[in-house]
Parts: sequence; structure tokens; C-alpha cells
Amino acid sequence: MMKNTQGEDVTFGGFPPLLSFIAFLIASVLMTISLGVGASIALSFYFDPSPEAILGVLAVLSIIFFLVNYQVILGSFFAVKVLKLFQYALLVLLIPIVIIEDFSVELFIAKLVSAILAMSSIFILDSKKYRFFVQHRLNSVEDYKSVLAEIAAEEGAKY
Repeated sequence: MMKNTQGEDVTFGGFPPLLSFIAFLIASVLMTISLGVGASIALSFYFDPSPEAILGVLAVLSIIFFLVNYQVILGSFFAVKVLKLFQYALLVLLIPIVIIEDFSVELFIAKLVSAILAMSSIFILDSKKYRFFVQHRLNSVEDYKSVLAEIAAEEGAKY
């Protein structure tokens, strides 16, 4: 990474700066854990599902999460908004559970950890480093597409 004359970070190569990549990884792990724990607690509170149903819903939520997170890797700022929406929805579902449900130390700790992880991931999603990662990935994908278009143009010109 080099500093240009305006004081902005400029990167070279296909990889984003290390700190922005670490911010992406930490946010992904925090969202995965908070979504799994929070969704299972919310399902158990609002419905009375079997363990198989909880596992099925968590599998569907995980697939959706990983597809949206893949769009972040491709540089989609809309996908970042969707991930924040997931975390806000999780927090909204957890608030009544903390207030209404009978107090149990183990369950309270699980709810608290899930809420803290969701809030932490929202904080990281709003950070400058995370936005820099997404912008870098967007620039990389656009560069890749332009290179493919140039190669296709050269191949078409040969024949």
C-alpha cells in the first residue's frame, strides 16, 4: 500500500489491504455465530419447532447468508446493506426474548453473546476498513471484466 499526494490509500495487486481483509473476516465470523445462535433462540421462543426444523431453518439461513456474503466479496454495497438488515432484524427479535422470557443464566448468556456479536458485526460493517474492502473488491471485479472484454475484442479481431 502506498500513500498518494492527497493522503488516500492506494493499493496495487489483486489483494485488499490486510486490515480491511481482517475486518471482512471478523465481520463474517461474528455474523455467522450471531445468526446461528440468535436464530435458534428466536425460533425456540416464538415457535415450538422440533430440532430438525430448527436445523433446517438454520441451514436455509446459512445458505442465504453465504450467498449475500459472496456478493460482498464481489463488491456489492447493496449486499452490505442486506447483511446489516439481517443483523438489525436479529436484534429486534432478541429484545422481547430478553425482556419476556424467564431468567436462566445459561440462556441469558447465550442471548447476550448473540446480541453483542450482532452489534459488533453492525459496527464493523459500518467501519471505514470494511467499506474499503468492498470498494477494493468492486474495483478488482471491474478491472477483471475490462480485461476479459479486451481479450475478447482481440480474439474477435484475429478472425
